[in-house]
Amino acid sequence: MTVTRTLLLIVVSCGSLGLVACGGSDSPKLADKVVSAAQWKAVLRDWYDGRISDRHSCGAVVVASSHLPVDGPIYSTIDADLTRYAAKVCPHHSDVAAIKVGMSDADVAALAGAPAIPASGSCWDYRSTSRDNTDIAVCFGSGRVISKSQAPHF
Repeated sequence: MTVTRTLLLIVVSCGSLGLVACGGSDSPKLADKVVSAAQWKAVLRDWYDGRISDRHSCGAVVVASSHLPVDGPIYSTIDADLTRYAAKVCPHHSDVAAIKVGMSDADVAALAGAPAIPASGSCWDYRSTSRDNTDIAVCFGSGRVISKSQAPHF
């Protein structure tokens, strides 16, 4: 008597399914695209009624905050509201060391999460979590990193 067994082989592509067991899934997918004016303005329009109800990317929220006036009206809650929303949509890890000159603002947000919000104009400040108290300032031009430097602890 002969027993025949059939082996079924299933091949799964990690890239198409994004499976956790496929390694590298903890690192964000970088798109190398800058946050468009339409994306960050949509965040501000969405907030205008006092709550953010649509889904926005971390990069769009951070770039929107960088367009707020530094000395805005004291009765506005937009800084606090954007900070709370960024805490929901931005990565909770911070891989500031992976930021390189030439990277897009969207990719920086995907790698390092939200900086100190509001972001101050063209530079984003990341607070140190190490004992050396060295903060990092990442500055942008046309949506791309033009410099990354150590800054005194703020």
